[in-house]
Amino acid sequence: MMNHQDTKTPRTWCLSVLVVAFIVGFAGCAREEVAVPTPDQRAKLLTIPDEYKNRANPLPANYGNLTEGRARFEQYCALCHGPDGKGTTLLGRSLYPPAGDLTLPQVLKYTDGQLYWIISEGIRFSGMPATRAYSTEEQIWRLVLHLRQIQRKQ
Repeated sequence: MMNHQDTKTPRTWCLSVLVVAFIVGFAGCAREEVAVPTPDQRAKLLTIPDEYKNRANPLPANYGNLTEGRARFEQYCALCHGPDGKGTTLLGRSLYPPAGDLTLPQVLKYTDGQLYWIISEGIRFSGMPATRAYSTEEQIWRLVLHLRQIQRKQ
């Protein structure tokens, strides 16, 4: 016949195994993941009108344009995309879909016109707003200049 202490040992062992499995499971979730564009992020390129796909930035990448582009980015974009454009802010990660990493190789391939369109029109069903309501064309082009500067630093 088992005494009271013998029945506790298997229960304690089983509970310990469950706790360890739980901790190991969450440790796997805590690892840093590589940002990969989701299908909806890739699909946004299909919605950009053809006349924007090959549109070049009309503004020169001079000190004034880059400074204003950086200031607008810090004011309107960095909250989600972060100052480095990687989208790793608390708010950016909590969005669905998460804020995009603007330094990904796929984003580097976007033309200036594609970036302009995305910034101007936003991305439907995401946290990315359309900025055309509160930005002029020049301000959006300056944001594109700043994005290119961020991408070059990576």
